[in-house]
Amino acid sequence: MPGEGGVSYDSEKQGQVAPKVQESQEAVQTSSRASYALSSAQTSSVWGSERGPSRFGHRSSDMFSAISDILSKENDLIGRFETEMRNAMESHTRTDSENADAVHNIRGSMDESAQKGAVAHALARVNNSQEASALNAALAAASGFLGGSVAAGAATGAAAGAAAGVASGGDTEGTRNAPVQGQQKDI
Repeated sequence: MPGEGGVSYDSEKQGQVAPKVQESQEAVQTSSRASYALSSAQTSSVWGSERGPSRFGHRSSDMFSAISDILSKENDLIGRFETEMRNAMESHTRTDSENADAVHNIRGSMDESAQKGAVAHALARVNNSQEASALNAALAAASGFLGGSVAAGAATGAAAGAAAGVASGGDTEGTRNAPVQGQQKDI
């Protein structure tokens, strides 16, 4: 069950990756704080009051402030990613467990007679299908050169062989040797 359909949750790999996400988040947070500190350090006491250096100090402060803001938002995004991935993995694990329980319950509740009943219903649907009607019509049309009783016997044999094949899950003598359209069988 787990891992079917190309989707799986590998708790071992997740256990290895989760600390890396937290480390990344901490590194980005540290960088954001450092950028904010650099922004705050750009004061007139450092750059003086002359127009050029003062303006450069303000632009540096704006730049470090913008970088701090970007890193803070990046940190929020990493936090959202971590939360959403954790929720998705918990959901996946819960669904895997629920599916495994459901399959176990289904398998446990199907005894041999229930399985035979399901096969019998499937065979009845096959027998009453458009395809079966078309086969019977084709056999009736071919009865002129096959002989009426041979055509009826072939239809019955093909249906019985197909039914046995469905019930057993494989080919039977009836399905392997059934005549194919366009193929003439010596009688």
